[in-house]
Amino acid sequence: MCTYCSGLNGILLSGIKMAWKGEPFDNIEILTGKVMTPTPGMNKTILVGQCIYNANKDDPNINELIAVQGCPPSVEELQKALKPAGIKVPPYIFKNLDKAPMLFMGRYQNNPEFEESFYQIN
Repeated sequence: MCTYCSGLNGILLSGIKMAWKGEPFDNIEILTGKVMTPTPGMNKTILVGQCIYNANKDDPNINELIAVQGCPPSVEELQKALKPAGIKVPPYIFKNLDKAPMLFMGRYQNNPEFEESFYQIN
């Protein structure tokens, strides 16, 4: 998976986690990167990103293709693609993504092991 799509991976995984209510999804696979291939027998295959889409869009193992094209794909397209797959991600997962790093910064506040001078913004 390239750098561009890797930025979406955490959002995607968090969204799936939040959507899961204890029951399995309906035989769905989500493929990213350049080397993954569709699994025979899956009901739906979501291809996230231009590389995986171009490599697998015509694969006969895909029963129902849900494409999230783009390099990188947009968050909006990713959100739209999960709905027909039956993955109901809470909308707040996709809002204010530019502020998401601040969620992690709180871990370091008042932590004596964190040395702020080691980090800088140019």
